Amino acid sequence: MQKIFLSVIGIIISIYPTSSFSKTTDLKGKIMDAETGLPLKNIHVLIHELQREAISDSGGFFSFTSVEAGTYHLSFANPAYARYEKEVRTDDTLIIRLDPVVFHGPEVIVTSTKGEVPSSPVPTIVVDGMMLPQTGAPTVSDILSQQPGVALVRDGMWETDVSIRGMTRNNVVMMVDNTRLETANDIATALSLINPFDLDRIEVIKGANSALAGTGAFGGVVNCISKSPSYSDQPRFDGESLIQYESVNHSSAEYLALESGSENFKLRGSGEYRKAGNYETPLGDVPNSQYNDFGLTGDAGIKLFNNHSLDLTYQRFQAEDTGIPGDSLFTQTASAKYTLARRELYKLEYSIPDISDAFPVLILRASRQIIERHVQVIQTPTLTLTPHAIHGTDMFQIEGSIVPATGHFLTAGVEVWQRTLDSKRERYNYSNNTVIQDVPLPNSSFGSAGIYAQDEWQLIPQATIVVLGGRCDFIRVHNDLTVDTVWIQNSSGQKTFPQDENVLWPENTSSSASWSANLGIDQKIYESLNGSVLLSTAFRSPSLEERYQYLNFGGSIHVGNPDLQPEQSVSINCGLEWRTLLLRLDGDVYYNSLRDLVSEVLGTFEGNPAYVKINIGQARMYGYELSAETDAASHLIFGATLSYVRGENTKSHANLPQIPPLHAAFSANYMFGNLGTIDAQLEGDARQDFSAVGENPPAGYILIDAGYRSVPVAFSGIFITLNLGVHNLFNRAYMNFLSTARGEIKYEPGRNIFATASVQW
Repeated sequence: MQKIFLSVIGIIISIYPTSSFSKTTDLKGKIMDAETGLPLKNIHVLIHELQREAISDSGGFFSFTSVEAGTYHLSFANPAYARYEKEVRTDDTLIIRLDPVVFHGPEVIVTSTKGEVPSSPVPTIVVDGMMLPQTGAPTVSDILSQQPGVALVRDGMWETDVSIRGMTRNNVVMMVDNTRLETANDIATALSLINPFDLDRIEVIKGANSALAGTGAFGGVVNCISKSPSYSDQPRFDGESLIQYESVNHSSAEYLALESGSENFKLRGSGEYRKAGNYETPLGDVPNSQYNDFGLTGDAGIKLFNNHSLDLTYQRFQAEDTGIPGDSLFTQTASAKYTLARRELYKLEYSIPDISDAFPVLILRASRQIIERHVQVIQTPTLTLTPHAIHGTDMFQIEGSIVPATGHFLTAGVEVWQRTLDSKRERYNYSNNTVIQDVPLPNSSFGSAGIYAQDEWQLIPQATIVVLGGRCDFIRVHNDLTVDTVWIQNSSGQKTFPQDENVLWPENTSSSASWSANLGIDQKIYESLNGSVLLSTAFRSPSLEERYQYLNFGGSIHVGNPDLQPEQSVSINCGLEWRTLLLRLDGDVYYNSLRDLVSEVLGTFEGNPAYVKINIGQARMYGYELSAETDAASHLIFGATLSYVRGENTKSHANLPQIPPLHAAFSANYMFGNLGTIDAQLEGDARQDFSAVGENPPAGYILIDAGYRSVPVAFSGIFITLNLGVHNLFNRAYMNFLSTARGEIKYEPGRNIFATASVQW
């Protein structure tokens, strides 16, 4: 990895002539929120005397290169913050603190909704990527679970997932940089195959409220947006590094990123490495919970004729020797681990701006993403299973932004994507030295071709916003003929290919349609009060695993169903927002009516007991989410959240499985001027009193977390930030209901002391 980083530095230096790095003066600094201490991006910085502009990046940094020594007048502007002006010298190292105009944090344009208005009826969450190293969260799911309406599902310390308003896995579209993460969901890996230190932000749409994401966005959308380089009016070279330690599993992490940009060229390269042992609980270590992963990312862009731009992205994230301690697919005496879990992304994006006043931009995207998973399951001393699969996803998209009339902003596009699956499994029987290969899932493909459009209409500027969107996908699913045994290898190494094996899945091709639509209104009721209503409907075509799954590792057997019907949803979300200088309140109430929901029931397969996927007829989910934030005193902020969801089969009146219990959290944040910020949080779950048949809900729990975040300390143009914290301060033994319902994990991590040091230049 060191060789790779040195090569990147050499390439960057060789791009510019020596004069670009001659003895010139640079003017640089960092911009922060005056109350929270968080870095601020998208702040416009202007040197009035030179009429040169810069925009702060995701770390809050801005810089001007090749500036003559002297004194200059700078201004800092963003709609969500009070305008600030300052006279500075070129030899100053600047730390700028801006005061929010109304409430904490800048208004954010959510790319997952394609919208450009800061207020929208679509319930969304935006988490700053800086929160991951600041809170010590090891995965994307860990940090998202702190948000209202989002719950954590754990199959291991590394294998985590999220439940959004009671829906998870197949019902949530997960993306990285607008590219779908298509892989098996029986053991969580999708959100674990992302470099957490390389994220600019995480966008979450809650519920079936995104008509733009396509089939599968039944429960919501999670879109992880990576940090990307930017163009600059003068050649520049920036970088950041990070080290982190966690006590609960003695994990260590290192991260390094280098970035360069000029008027017509930009480049960023980054790398990450982590290693962790078994994690500790108050009742002892959890065996086989270790993990080991690394990631590499490259992002390059070039401006072409007429301001056209071409961006190329490569991402690789890979885990090895990663234990799977807690899935019900395996027997309690079995030992399972990922010998390899790898994601590779190749992406190209071509932008054509300023086509006309009514057609501001056209974007063409193409990507190929490969997720490869190899599992080793040692069932007994004489029997080992090695299932492995390659999941490939190819995507092409054309998307345009259109301004058809005053007050309208229309996004329309065409997207074609296909997922292919190639899976195999070997059974090593050491008692007679034989190997049998079978196919847990047939070689198959899931293709989708869709058109979509969404209009955001400011019916009354600054008062009434109407959002209308829809999407239609045409879907084709194909699977090859699949038998229960491919070949048998005897003790002498000779392979035979049986001719009379049982057919698990006959060859089949089917076609269907999936569509979604939403209509929402966001209305300013009073100066500080906004209300919204959003109606949405969606269809979801069952995934390949739901159709063809056959999992038998000695524990419970899980079998798919090729005759599953598409799921259907009709939902309503009502929201209120109250904003004043001292108080921010948010509330959402929702109701979701579901038909043909895919679920598992205990049945039989080939005469053996098995969990078989079926459409359960009609169901409903409803609940609420509340959050509040207030300035109790100068530099002191209190916050609270409350989330509740209820799910039931409306025909049998049975409780739906995997529904998270009532969750509440309270937080306090205090900034000590130039010394930094301390925070504390109390959070917990109630007992789930509406559990499904076969689920054994644990008792509720309350946890206390605490942390300290320093302000950036400037040293010769380098900014150093320190984060210290502790999760589960009193080392409480507790169970997460969703993780307990999944498998054999009974206790979550105990007291975890973490420390992170980051350097940016």
